[in-house]
Amino acid sequence: MKYYLLLIGIFIGIQFIICMEDGGSDPNRRANKPIWNETYADALKRDLLMSYDKFARPTQHYNTTKVTLDMKIKHVDFDEKTSIFTVYSWFFMDWNDEKLKWNKTQYGNLSKLALAQHEVWQPDITLYNSVSPQNDFFGQANFVVESNGKVVWIPPATFKVLCDSNLRDWPFDTHQCTLAFGSWMYDGHEIDIVQKETNDSHLELYVENTEWEITNVQLVRSETVYSVSESHVDMDVPSVDIPYVEIRYYIAISRRSSIYHSVIIAPAFIVILLTLLTFWLPAQYGEKILLNGITALIIVLFLLYFSQKLNVMASHTPLIVLFYSHALYMVCFSMLISVIVINLTRLKHQKVLPWIIKKQLDGKLGDFLLLDHVNDTENDQQSRSSELREHPFEEATNDEQQIIQQCRRGKNSLKNDYVKLATAIDRIAFILYLFLFIIFGIAYSI
Repeated sequence: MKYYLLLIGIFIGIQFIICMEDGGSDPNRRANKPIWNETYADALKRDLLMSYDKFARPTQHYNTTKVTLDMKIKHVDFDEKTSIFTVYSWFFMDWNDEKLKWNKTQYGNLSKLALAQHEVWQPDITLYNSVSPQNDFFGQANFVVESNGKVVWIPPATFKVLCDSNLRDWPFDTHQCTLAFGSWMYDGHEIDIVQKETNDSHLELYVENTEWEITNVQLVRSETVYSVSESHVDMDVPSVDIPYVEIRYYIAISRRSSIYHSVIIAPAFIVILLTLLTFWLPAQYGEKILLNGITALIIVLFLLYFSQKLNVMASHTPLIVLFYSHALYMVCFSMLISVIVINLTRLKHQKVLPWIIKKQLDGKLGDFLLLDHVNDTENDQQSRSSELREHPFEEATNDEQQIIQQCRRGKNSLKNDYVKLATAIDRIAFILYLFLFIIFGIAYSI
């Protein structure tokens, strides 16, 4: 047993002598050198993180950790149906960690060191109005630590927030969405958040969106003070004012609506034109109903397109949708007017128009509505052709011809009166519809 203890003691002594000799060759290196070739970065990292607690704020409790924020926007997207605004960016944060300082001369003049996210403390900066309940909007990126204790972190980040989707002015709508950042646990006495002075460089890395354009980015720092009692039991204890710091990004976006001028706005003018042209067709033409039917079909197709494109549960109905829906009602009434007008010109009337109406049609109202040259040309052609068929070779006496002409004049005069009345209804409806379309154009900003 004595021999075994002697051998163990000799072995330990030899190892101790070897370690002392290796450690004395380089005063800047540790004595317990591993078997592989250790670098200055390895030694520095081991020394810094040997007793490092990443859950404790790296300063005294009475000192404030100053965190600087900045965001470089790369891309934005807005979903109207879910009211979710998405920002793809590079996020910038830096702060001072007093526990991560070192002397450069002791580590080969090494001034910077890369550390993983899970290795050191980081401020719990949170997006307050985030859609996701997990704080998973920051991507994986290493920290860069400088010898004076400054920590720089620039991770890729994706933020999703709810934004009010007011589509009343669609497709010329603009929206302002807000991103509110702040510490979830620490108040303003423990973590002070400040903005980086970048001279409006938030869009340096921005990639243009085909549908949305960023019109303005505004950064605002705010402090909200809450009065909190130090004792929840004794209400006589005076309350303490505790500030909470927020950094808010106000991002204004507008829709690129150039394509909608050709897809939606131009057809709106065509719908107006077709509806108004219906009243200028001759009153006895049945094509008026066909033209109104085609116009109504066009409007229905656009309303179906809007129901697929837009959120049908939106609280603000787009003005362009209101215009097309009201235009559909107007076309339906126009079709009803056309049916009435055609019946007035084609039915066999036995009663003469009341003299009050006839006087207006032959007077100033008729001149204003351009009824001077209105007659039943279709009926005249039919009467001439029937006359030729009935008397191809016979010659009537003068008395008979006068009687026949007077009868025909009476019938034609009665028919023309009703044709004038139908045309007057068309012209009055045209003026009324033109006035309504002008009002719709002003109200709906088309």
